[in-house]
Amino acid sequence: MVEHRGALLGTVSVPGPVYRVTHFRNNGFQPAPREYAGSGRFDDPSLLNAPAGSRDEGACFRTVYCSSSRVAAFGETIAAFRQDFTLLARLHEVPDHGAFLEPVDDVLAYAGVVTDDWRTTHVVDEADLDTDLRLVDLAAPATIAHLRAVFAMVALSEWDLREFDSSDLMGRDRRITQTVARYVYFDADEQGQPRYDGLRYPSRLGANWDCFAMFHDRLWGRHTPGFPRSILADDPDLAEAARVLGLRIEFPPGHYVVP
Repeated sequence: MVEHRGALLGTVSVPGPVYRVTHFRNNGFQPAPREYAGSGRFDDPSLLNAPAGSRDEGACFRTVYCSSSRVAAFGETIAAFRQDFTLLARLHEVPDHGAFLEPVDDVLAYAGVVTDDWRTTHVVDEADLDTDLRLVDLAAPATIAHLRAVFAMVALSEWDLREFDSSDLMGRDRRITQTVARYVYFDADEQGQPRYDGLRYPSRLGANWDCFAMFHDRLWGRHTPGFPRSILADDPDLAEAARVLGLRIEFPPGHYVVP
């Protein structure tokens, strides 16, 4: 990635390919249909708040999520298959693990598995982004400092925060992340032209997995898509993501491989 020094927000461009795992019926780097958008981490919240039939294109944007590597793209997607967090906590409460060995094993047999059905109905999409696309780097100190000043009042009054830093900027609270995305989307220069085309942020699953949230209308015509590729059971990047996340891969149906 190429870093840029901006007066307000730190930005990057992405010269290499990006990757995205989608259902085979979806259209690669197209955003989700408007009726299904609005709940993602950096989606436009107005998509959910607008009355039915009033979501005009000028007032709302949609977001296309992708990653800098196939491993990260897999990881961001298959993380949904991780063992239930509440179950993991309850297992630590079992006083005599040996007495509960059989039921615990039965539960784990159906948890933490990348299913064969999921693998065979999803593909990996790849695209080269135009190098003039400018993404706000949410991990850059300049970005954090600027947004801290911009959102100080709302952070205190509405978000119940006493400080604002990267943990809030890239955390789980959708009120914050979506408000930041909307602020970046509508930021314009003196001529009224948009300054930025999306966001770069580290994955919550690991800081070495770079992720991107691209504003769909600014990605259109500014990327070169490749051909979607089927996901094989022995795909090394799928295996690496599964290994990192502690998942097994179902193949063939009813059999499980530990990467």
